[in-house]
Amino acid sequence: MTARLADNEAVLLAAYRDVAQAIDAGAAITPTAEWLIDNFHVVEKQIREVRVDLPPGYYRQLPKLAGGPFAGYPRVLGVAWAYVAHTDSLFDPEVLRRYLRAYQEVQPLSIGELWAVATTLRIVLVENLRRIAERVVESRAGRGAADAVA
Repeated sequence: MTARLADNEAVLLAAYRDVAQAIDAGAAITPTAEWLIDNFHVVEKQIREVRVDLPPGYYRQLPKLAGGPFAGYPRVLGVAWAYVAHTDSLFDPEVLRRYLRAYQEVQPLSIGELWAVATTLRIVLVENLRRIAERVVESRAGRGAADAVA
């Protein structure tokens, strides 16, 4: 997970720099690109907090999933991923509480997994933001190519 987090951070930083260069060049940017510029410090803070709050030793001790797309990953990652997918990345503490209670009616989470929920949500949200940032950069590259042709 540490390697993927570092990769996500590198992609997000590259996207931030791409948008910043576009702004410096006087190019128009999308609202999504503007959000990335305005909130990049928050993204960096979340990545730092993941590194502190979920050390590799603790991460390795979390119960793993045996099957499915997250086989071999901590079960709490699958829980967080499903929550984020079902809420379209909108965070609501009460919805999260209800979601976790409903999940635990079928399969109780350990205290360690419950402790890791917040950090794991950060990981999943950073992953989603990475995908959005990649689309921003691809869109900018496509627009640049179209401008060159025109």
